[in-house]
Amino acid sequence: MPKTTIIFADFEYDSVTKAKARGVTINKNNCTSMVKAFCEEIKAKGYKPGVYYNTDYRNNMLNMDQVGSYVQWYANPGSNSPAYPCTFFQYSWKGQISGISGDVDLNYYYETQTAQSTTVQSNISKAEIAAQLMEHLVTHDWHGYSQSARWGDGEGYCNVTIGGKTYSIAQGDRDCSSAIIDCYQTAGVPVKTQGATYTGNMKTAFLATGQFKWHPMSNGKCTDGYVLNRGDVLLNITHHTAMMKNKTQLMQFSISETGGVTGKTGDQTGVESNTKNYYNYPWDGVLQYTGGGQLNSTSTYQPVSTSNLGAPHIEYAVKTLNHGILPFVKDRTDFAGIANDAITGIAMRVSSGTITYRVHANGKWFGKVTGCNWSDFNNGYAGDGVHSIDAIQIYYTTDISKTGGKYYSARYQVKPCNRTTYLSNVIDTKWSNTDGNDTAGTFETPFTQILIDLV
Repeated sequence: MPKTTIIFADFEYDSVTKAKARGVTINKNNCTSMVKAFCEEIKAKGYKPGVYYNTDYRNNMLNMDQVGSYVQWYANPGSNSPAYPCTFFQYSWKGQISGISGDVDLNYYYETQTAQSTTVQSNISKAEIAAQLMEHLVTHDWHGYSQSARWGDGEGYCNVTIGGKTYSIAQGDRDCSSAIIDCYQTAGVPVKTQGATYTGNMKTAFLATGQFKWHPMSNGKCTDGYVLNRGDVLLNITHHTAMMKNKTQLMQFSISETGGVTGKTGDQTGVESNTKNYYNYPWDGVLQYTGGGQLNSTSTYQPVSTSNLGAPHIEYAVKTLNHGILPFVKDRTDFAGIANDAITGIAMRVSSGTITYRVHANGKWFGKVTGCNWSDFNNGYAGDGVHSIDAIQIYYTTDISKTGGKYYSARYQVKPCNRTTYLSNVIDTKWSNTDGNDTAGTFETPFTQILIDLV
């Protein structure tokens, strides 16, 4: 067997089940240790080690900071693109291959860049990159229309490979403006950095990059004679925006499955995001990208420097029945809370990425929260500030552009009022409605202290 062969560690559910039948419970740390030991032995023998996993194992059975350096093989059958960076992506268990009877697994292979500089033969305009990203958004059913969750759902990333380079764009919903802003920002044009957030400031922000030209329009045509092209941004400054797919079609996010501006995550109707023949909204004008390519035939692609990147941090604070709002604490430098005083509200914020959290109180789960503002009763903190919280669930989504490609998870534990020690740690959550393994806390027993960090 050649030394270039990749040998994968594939830890499956059967191993956990059979171990449990013999009285052994395999947790995340156990699984990670065994996988890492296997990979290190393979490496010691001169071969290339890899790790195979699905979404459940990645989130709940593997510490990616310990196994993320090996070759990644990610399985998510039924999806068109991986939610996480990987070299191999298993997208089907039911493929058909001539000469083989029955179903077979099907995989994509993404060629990876080495740590050294690699010459890339490409001349792709950032407008073309943005257009391909937009094509992904309007055709993939993970991306529906929503104004309340317009920058994605915080559950992970879609990886779109264009010209030999992979671009990560958040899963989840968009509205008309956030989709286009996100596509150009991801393509490398700093439109969001310049302040683009909605149709009303897109023109100013896009032009501020120095990479766009504005063409006024009347009756659906440019008054200066410019002919619409792929990647152009059509703009009605007050109401709507869309991107040209080609000279005769446009791509857009238009309306949710409810007929309004909010709905369930994803495209339930197939037309929340869509491609249509060109029409006059009417448009005030079009933003034409005039900058250069992401890479050219003589350029060299350099891997992202991690010198200024690092681990994210979390800050969190609580509101209690008798002492009100307490100061924020950072990571596990201290706990949030006070002995013998039930917590009624929790707020948290992260240095990068997105934190999503919810609490259980008064016999019910409250809605998920992503903000951090004690004055925002809808999305600023979890809880109602009145009823004692007895359980909490937290999920952290990494912004890998800020961490050098390394993924992190939220680790948290609580101390109920009737205990002198903390309950076991929980690593992220799958949003179960029980108070079991996915939840820190026990229903009907308020907790008074909480510890959180990102690992």
